[in-house]
Amino acid sequence: MKKPTITQLCYSDTALSCGIDNAVPDKNIKTNLQALIDHILFPVKQHFGGQLDITSGYRCAPLNEKLGGAQNSQHCTGQAVDFGIIDTDIYDIAVFIRDRLDFDQLIMENRTSTDKNKGWVHVSYSCDTPNRKQVLTINGTTRHDGLVKEENT
Repeated sequence: MKKPTITQLCYSDTALSCGIDNAVPDKNIKTNLQALIDHILFPVKQHFGGQLDITSGYRCAPLNEKLGGAQNSQHCTGQAVDFGIIDTDIYDIAVFIRDRLDFDQLIMENRTSTDKNKGWVHVSYSCDTPNRKQVLTINGTTRHDGLVKEENT
């Protein structure tokens, strides 16, 4: 089974369409991205199989601004990824990460029970500081601590 790549984590349709260079600028960000692959994405892929659908990985500052990301987003340091797995409930992915992997922040975002390909898992991993193990659910403007398997239709 092939590991996800740093190239996959840097790909962005928005960057391409807006002419933004989203290349990784330094070794530290590459190290963070590789840690994210090794400690989060590859173990998830091994467990579930299926095709990873990475919607957002590394974001340079101009791309992050274009996407409306937080100024202190871990995407900008290569420590965060938003993803799902085709035809896999993101709740199941989030539970696997929560229960079996080390992570800094885990957010299940915009899940519905009627469409397994809707929503995504945001997860970050830090190799520099202890990981906080913060777990949240966000559906629209509603935010909950922990994983909440609620409807958002």
